[in-house]
Amino acid sequence: MRRRLIRIALILLFFPPLLAAVAGWLSGPAFLHPIRRELTPDLIREADASFAFTGSTREDFDVRAPDGVLLRGWKVRPKNPNGSWVLLFHGVADNRVGVIGQSEFLLRAGYGVVMMDARAHGASGGPIATYGWLERNDTHAMIDELVRSEVVRYANEQLRSGRWRLEPAEDADLQEPIQPPVPLPGAPLHIFALGESMGAGIVLQSAAADPRIEAVVAEASFANMREASYDYAGLRKYPWLGKTLLAPFSWTLLYRDEKLAGFPVAEVSPQKAVAARAFPVLLICDEKDVALPCRHSEMIYAAARGPKQLWVVPGAFHTAAYGFEPQEFRRRVLAFFVKTTSTRSQVCRYRNQFSVSTLCWRKVAGTDSAVSRLSKFQFHSSNFHFSLQCTGCCRASHSWLSRRTVSRRRTASAAIVSSLCSPPRGSLPSFFR
Repeated sequence: MRRRLIRIALILLFFPPLLAAVAGWLSGPAFLHPIRRELTPDLIREADASFAFTGSTREDFDVRAPDGVLLRGWKVRPKNPNGSWVLLFHGVADNRVGVIGQSEFLLRAGYGVVMMDARAHGASGGPIATYGWLERNDTHAMIDELVRSEVVRYANEQLRSGRWRLEPAEDADLQEPIQPPVPLPGAPLHIFALGESMGAGIVLQSAAADPRIEAVVAEASFANMREASYDYAGLRKYPWLGKTLLAPFSWTLLYRDEKLAGFPVAEVSPQKAVAARAFPVLLICDEKDVALPCRHSEMIYAAARGPKQLWVVPGAFHTAAYGFEPQEFRRRVLAFFVKTTSTRSQVCRYRNQFSVSTLCWRKVAGTDSAVSRLSKFQFHSSNFHFSLQCTGCCRASHSWLSRRTVSRRRTASAAIVSSLCSPPRGSLPSFFR
């Protein structure tokens, strides 16, 4: 009888971990291949109705990731733009329409928004989701394309309005593309990011890798992959069980995913990201979230080096903060972006140096008769490359670019001459490097 009891006790002790290990091994592929929520015509009509309500206009925004994956999304321009842009990131097994609610109040406040389907989600390509490992490179490419498209759009507007005109640049010598240490006219004034669940983890890791993201709002982010797997192993109710008796689920799940995907799971960590670079972060956790409980946001908050806020939303479930507290959600997010903008308005985003051109533009803009002309300043647009002319107060930050031309095949040399010094805005995309 005693031996039988011992045998039963051993079975009860070792069978659950063994079963958990098998379940984790079998679940590995599904974790990398989340269910796709297709972008149906009904969802597009729903989004268009929301944009029409705010008086905004959308355009398709496709970006080629560094590994060749095509990412699809929208770039939505508000009726009264303030010059800043917000990148919106949806959760796992969702698509860009999942953040349509957040886009509405941002558009009404004057922020342009970029809404992308993450890789392996919606209409975007990609065989697997990596929860930030590859997605942070995708974000970098998105910002490059956003800046490039806005600079080109601004240049085209100036040409159509007659403020700029094309002139032959016969004396320009062809050289390799260069990166000026000053922002380009027409580029975003500020770039922020907002994400929920998986998207929150992605934006935190993206901001650590790309300083052009000035501030992040992250709702219900995971702290790291291992910590998130404990919640799933504990059936989303008993994380302590996932860390003890059912821990083999986490071990085999992460081990198989690492072998299948070929990336280090331990490095997919928003917690490490906020410790790597100091940037403002507003963390939102939902009090009754069982998928990614508040301890994840608390761990990220403890590790963050930059200005940080943590808001616990009473009674809210996973990624439901906006539904439970819409007015407070809007107030906190907009106030957070405004505070970040005011803090950084006098500081150049690159290497914490004061932007001579930004400061001198403010001086010029404050006078009625001030005329400033830029020394030669290069960028390319579609099938042309341009040289922006400006001399005067901005010469100090632009003059070193004199007699430089960005060379491209089958393009014509041209120079843009402006009678007024356009306000330099935003940051330079990587294709100038």
